[in-house]
Amino acid sequence: MRKILGGLLAALFICAGAAGQGTRFKDTALKPTAAIPGATVRVCTDAGAGTPCSPLASIYSDAALTILDADSTITADAQGNYGFYAAAGCYQTQTSATGYTTKTEIICNSGGTAF
Repeated sequence: MRKILGGLLAALFICAGAAGQGTRFKDTALKPTAAIPGATVRVCTDAGAGTPCSPLASIYSDAALTILDADSTITADAQGNYGFYAAAGCYQTQTSATGYTTKTEIICNSGGTAF
């Protein structure tokens, strides 16, 4: 009985500690046939409107959500990959690059997994 109670309490404390962690959002900036190296990705709330979208969302560079990305934009790497951390929920991303049409999409995550 003590082992079961101890296990339940340990699980409770582990889950409680995880509540303040962010979710990793990751994707690749794409044009119709290939990735877009160096694309700019702007992250807004899911209620964002306009181009560029507004209002900006709070995004972070760490899972603990302690290092805030002040301008809510990310630059894709040479392969077009980008990522950020944010609280679980829905966000609007706008991907843009010189010579390409801006792509807007809504992304959602309930927490715990990257996508």
